[in-house]
Amino acid sequence: MGTLDQPTGSNVVRKIKFVDVTGYTPTQVESVYNNNYGARGWRIIQVLEIANKRYVIAEKEEQG
Repeated sequence: MGTLDQPTGSNVVRKIKFVDVTGYTPTQVESVYNNNYGARGWRIIQVLEIANKRYVIAEKEEQG
């Protein structure tokens, strides 16, 4: 991924996904995430909670 101070850009595209994991225990979140998203190249960036709902923010880099 290019930075803002590089004279040329990059063709890497970052995709971001919000996954609702409300109601899962931490162990279940890990299993569900690894089996469904981690196996496809997604990585967890942040876990956040909004109004009693819990989300995982995931990122994936692909060639554009």
